[in-house]
Amino acid sequence: VHRVGNEIVCLFQMRSKNRRMIPPLLTCTHMLISKKYLDPMLKSAEGQDYVSKLLSCLEKEATGCTDASTLLRIVSTTMDLVGYMQPVTEARVWRFVLSLLAHPYPRIRRQVADDLYVCLLEGSQLDEKAQQSAADFLLEVQWADDSWSVDDLSDLVSKLAMRLGIDTFEKTRLLRQATPGSNPVRKKVDEFQTYASLVNSTT
Repeated sequence: VHRVGNEIVCLFQMRSKNRRMIPPLLTCTHMLISKKYLDPMLKSAEGQDYVSKLLSCLEKEATGCTDASTLLRIVSTTMDLVGYMQPVTEARVWRFVLSLLAHPYPRIRRQVADDLYVCLLEGSQLDEKAQQSAADFLLEVQWADDSWSVDDLSDLVSKLAMRLGIDTFEKTRLLRQATPGSNPVRKKVDEFQTYASLVNSTT
């Protein structure tokens, strides 16, 4: 199992941004984690180091990605990691999840909101009050509304972070602007920068 897990990370690193390799690799990784096949590694002494390495791969693939199908796969795999995060990786995992929730594509935001809602209902490491408050907020917001501006999304995600009791997310510019014609946020699309800038601003 450890060998398989390490090979997955190596493939991500060797084939980064490869449009033929990355989507099926993301699907495979999601299935292995969601079906608990990688549990021996994820729950081992090296588990958090592996979560960190895999998260780095997902962050890299998300940066500048304009393919909705690939982004949805990234969302699924990222949400899988929420159940395995520990204090050493918790802040970073949450930052990435919240950043995806503020993505310029409405479809991506809706999927992240749906997956996060289910994750909160199934239980997380947060206290019960924070879970319920965050779940209620996720239902209140129309995440698929394509009229949200960058500032609107930043405010919404910051409010959610407060309900989750997370103080690692700062209001900042979000993911890189999508390509023309791919239905990005309508307002202030020129203000989007790379995901790397968001991570650097919150570390």
